[in-house]
Amino acid sequence: MLTDCVPIFGSRRKSWMLLGWVFAILGLGIMAFIPFGSPYCDRTKTTSCPLPYALVPASDQSFFNLDAPNQGSLFILLSMLVSFGSVIAQSASDALVVEYAKREPMAIRGRLLTVCAICRGAAGIPAVLIPAFGLNGVQYNGSFSFALAPN
Repeated sequence: MLTDCVPIFGSRRKSWMLLGWVFAILGLGIMAFIPFGSPYCDRTKTTSCPLPYALVPASDQSFFNLDAPNQGSLFILLSMLVSFGSVIAQSASDALVVEYAKREPMAIRGRLLTVCAICRGAAGIPAVLIPAFGLNGVQYNGSFSFALAPN
């Protein structure tokens, strides 16, 4: 709706796509370079993580980061910025593809939109597989002996 009603610098679609990707890249870039912080409980060093903190032995309390809940707000806000930018860019690109699809002959109309949807779906496969396998280590309460860092 915004892409149709509010053109930026005389462009209805491309400028909104650019703005959306700038938001997404900015959020991802900041998240990549700021420290993630230590987890609330380091599962690689203690087995007391499932216990309430009051029941944790004194020898294991050093493995708990009580300030961890306060460290997540920035990453949540940056993730929201990335999602917002992605939605803006995808909405504008879908509108642009529909605009181009109207120029296709009736016999093949809709193929461009189908190809774009297939490419988007295929590109989403690594976005699911990398966290599924890379973030399934012991520190994430998973079963793998290896893990990737969140950023």
